[in-house]
Amino acid sequence: MCHLAARVSLSVRDQAASQLGGQHIWGLPKRLATFDWQDKRVQVTDDRGWTVTATTQPTTRVAMPLVVPMAAFGIVDTRLTFALAAMRATISPASFQILDWPESFPELTTRTGALSFTARRFRITAPAPHPIGRPR
Repeated sequence: MCHLAARVSLSVRDQAASQLGGQHIWGLPKRLATFDWQDKRVQVTDDRGWTVTATTQPTTRVAMPLVVPMAAFGIVDTRLTFALAAMRATISPASFQILDWPESFPELTTRTGALSFTARRFRITAPAPHPIGRPR
């Protein structure tokens, strides 16, 4: 059995509604940014002036459907919250490389993905979180 976990410390969005929803519903720090796509390259710039540039390229034409359950935790109004979300996508193996990284961000140990996938479209379905535990 394989277990995978990730911690999101910052998420950028190009729509204010998504930014506000993430902050008020999930308690996640989200910022507005612009996404400039040029073929397989994307440049992301936020209102504070930092820029990240990355490329991705499918390494094969093989694609497979994937459904991933996602346990999501947040803190809203000093309460820990939880919801079980699901991501659905059709993925392909890909190469991934970060070309530009702000000096003000934590240092990267590598600029390439060891295990990377690409998806043309994906959907995440997340119910409203519910409080768990006691207020902090």
